[in-house]
Amino acid sequence: MKLFRTKGGKTQEPQAPAADPETANKTTDSSQEKHEIITIEYGTGYPIDVIYAYIRQDNCQKGYDDAMVNPDISYLEIGKQLINDKLKSLFDQITVKYKDEIRELDTMIRINETMGLTTTALHLQTRKEIYARHLAEIEAMKKGLTAGDEQFQLMIKSYEKGFKTGIAAKSADLLHKLSNYQTPESHVQE
Repeated sequence: MKLFRTKGGKTQEPQAPAADPETANKTTDSSQEKHEIITIEYGTGYPIDVIYAYIRQDNCQKGYDDAMVNPDISYLEIGKQLINDKLKSLFDQITVKYKDEIRELDTMIRINETMGLTTTALHLQTRKEIYARHLAEIEAMKKGLTAGDEQFQLMIKSYEKGFKTGIAAKSADLLHKLSNYQTPESHVQE
C-alpha cells in the first residue's frame, strides 16, 4: 500500500517498527490492495483538499479526448458544464462530511466537558473551529464559482485548450487523409 510520495515522485510505503530485524525488510505486495488510495501531496490533510485537487486538475487531456470523440461545439459546452457540475457536487459532498463531523465533535465536546476532561474538550473544540473555517471557505468557493472567479475558470480554460487541440489534430488528420486520397482515374494506366 503506497501512501507517501517523495519530492522525486517515487512512492514510499510506510513501515511500522519491526520487533526483529528479519521482519523489518518485508513489505506487502501492492497488487493485493483493492482499495484506491488518494495521495495528497500538499494541503491540510482535511477533506477540503479534495476540492483543491479537483480545481488544480489539468483538463487538457480530457478536452482533447472529448474532441476526438465528437468535435461539435455543443460537446465542448457539455464538457465544461460537467466539470462545473462535478465541482458543485464535491462542494455538497464535502459540506455534508464537515457538518456530520461537527455534529459528532459537539457530542464529544459535551461528553468530555461533563467528565471534566477539559484539555480533550479544548482539542476537540479546536478541530471543530477548523471544520467551521473550512465550511466558510467552501461557501466562499461556491460564490466564486457562480461569479466566475478566475481560479475556477482555469480548469475550464485548460479543458477548452485541450478540446481545441483535439479539433486541430482531428482536422490535420483529415487533411492528411484527403491529400493522400487517389481518385480511381489516377490508378488507370495510360
